[in-house]
Amino acid sequence: MLNFIMLQDISALKPGVFTEPLFGNSPLWSLSYEWWFYMLFFIHFIFYNIALIISLFGLITYFYFYNQISLILMYYYIWFSGAFILFALVNKQLNTKVIYTISFSYLLVILLYVSLFIYNKSIASIGVHPILELRHYSVALLILLFGIFFYKKIYVNIKNNYLYTKVIYYSSLLAPISFSFYVFHYPIKNYFQSFTEYNNVLLLFITLSITVIFSYIVEVKLYKLIRNKL
Repeated sequence: MLNFIMLQDISALKPGVFTEPLFGNSPLWSLSYEWWFYMLFFIHFIFYNIALIISLFGLITYFYFYNQISLILMYYYIWFSGAFILFALVNKQLNTKVIYTISFSYLLVILLYVSLFIYNKSIASIGVHPILELRHYSVALLILLFGIFFYKKIYVNIKNNYLYTKVIYYSSLLAPISFSFYVFHYPIKNYFQSFTEYNNVLLLFITLSITVIFSYIVEVKLYKLIRNKL
């Protein structure tokens, strides 16, 4: 039931998880966050500063009571910052003030997280709580800053380059099925794993081929049919 209201995650990685992803399809953990991020954004999109408050609230409440809802709130600013940068780009307002605001907000969350969860806590692995969440925020900040640097310093020089335009073109062909590919590849791989025994190359080929075909049918054909009907 909790999977249908998007409250699934992987309990082996962090405490407070309500339920495991449906049918053991672990990539579905991200779908819960994505869905709730869109719902939160719909509620508050005209009040940008609230996004940081939401994540800080989630972080603090997670410290006092491990739970899935606080996790979703805590991670929200990572998603929101990307949307914020996109709006700034579209409106030609990606300036130093925006970059400083995003960076300061990230550093504030990271500092508070370190103070609550890292300081005086035992650390078992970088792949599980409490380092996992810190890693997510730190890497997100680095990727965001690199993306801004790439856009401002590199993109302007290569945007008309032949090779670059071809890479973007072929990538755009895969974009419509990217999320379905992410969601479906894991159960498809698991299903064919027993048939391919130890031949990892064959398993990879079968998984890629079937996942691409199935994702194309679902995302491009089936969704288009549903949208036309509605």
